[in-house]
Amino acid sequence: MNRVSSLSAVTLFATGAALASGSETETYAWVQVAQNQTAIVRVITPKSCEDISTATLTFTERKAPSNAQIVNLAGTLCEATQAMASVPTQISVDDILLTVPGTDAPERVLVLGDTGCRETPAEHQNCATDWHFKAIADASAELRPDLIVHVGDYTYRKNCGWGEEGCPGSDNALREWSVWEDDFFAPAQSLLAAAPWVFVRGNHEDCAYRDERAWVGWTQFFSPQALAGNQPCNVPNSSLMEHFAFDSGAAARPLNLYVLNANVANYTHGDKFSSLNPSQENWILTHVPFWSKNTRRHHEPFPNGSWPASDLMLSGHVHLFALHHADSYGTRNAPLQVIQGASGVNLEGPGQVYNTKYNFSYENEFSIAMIERDSTDKSHITLCLRTPSGGLAAFKSWAFNRQAAGGIVLDNPDTTATRNAACVAPN
Repeated sequence: MNRVSSLSAVTLFATGAALASGSETETYAWVQVAQNQTAIVRVITPKSCEDISTATLTFTERKAPSNAQIVNLAGTLCEATQAMASVPTQISVDDILLTVPGTDAPERVLVLGDTGCRETPAEHQNCATDWHFKAIADASAELRPDLIVHVGDYTYRKNCGWGEEGCPGSDNALREWSVWEDDFFAPAQSLLAAAPWVFVRGNHEDCAYRDERAWVGWTQFFSPQALAGNQPCNVPNSSLMEHFAFDSGAAARPLNLYVLNANVANYTHGDKFSSLNPSQENWILTHVPFWSKNTRRHHEPFPNGSWPASDLMLSGHVHLFALHHADSYGTRNAPLQVIQGASGVNLEGPGQVYNTKYNFSYENEFSIAMIERDSTDKSHITLCLRTPSGGLAAFKSWAFNRQAAGGIVLDNPDTTATRNAACVAPN
């Protein structure tokens, strides 16, 4: 993808981590990738959808049914859909500069996840001093990625009212706009406008635990699905896997993204993977990783006993960075598993993994990952750690080559030169 600078024209907040509601008149705008090489532009604005419509984009209100509606929204949630052109297109929406992705494949993919603050009696994270998502988001926006992937878990609060002792919230907390603004939109404001997004649904946005989870906010803000009457928490089975396709560009080879729904275990998607073409590069995006601490049940073999024709799996869920390369299954190598669950929530120790021939975990600092791709079959993954000043610095890089028949090979994983430029703003 030919990168275009797309930093928001809105004034960035001063660096800080406290949970404090933003202005009631604040505007938030972003672009997310959709199926069939289209993009969805969404805006939360104090204006009407008609007032922010342009000559090329007609915005309509994305209004959820009463059973799946965020309450006290400070403004209107508007959306417009636009076909991707051959190259990225910059648009100005309500004085915010956004980039609609082109059909050509991204060169720089930024991965982050598990960004919320977990301030509960059992796992106390001081959201004023120990939550650094805003600093990470602001520093990440300066990296000018072509695509941003959030692997899920946007808020760790939960609805109360079920008798849980010490539950810090109301009986309807996750339907309140102020919660979503505090936990995601305000700290992520600069990054929202920096590049197109792919949003993965995390387990904290699923349907578990008697409606304590944040499925309503996920459905209204991030789901690529159209809203309908009596919106179900679970999307229909036919929509459990989204497919986003990018063509070959001047500098990067074609790429297919397959996004799984957190409401079902990964291995139940086996029948849907049969159509994956091993001659193309395929990434699977799923919040719960196949190999990690406490997720063994999610990586049982697929029905035919082998892994789908995928090269890379991007996940979160475990609050650290990890890179695992598993043993071969059947006649093909298992894909690389990247876990990036260290972008805001309290960190946890290295995950236990199974059947891996390469396993790296790092849990000592908050981080994001940058994946760099080019027109050859080689890619690089760089772990970017948060610095004391709030910036990002490269810690370690890995190179991998894609094989002609599918699958990948790590290129001297313990000796790859660290790519410092991956974690600093381009000139």
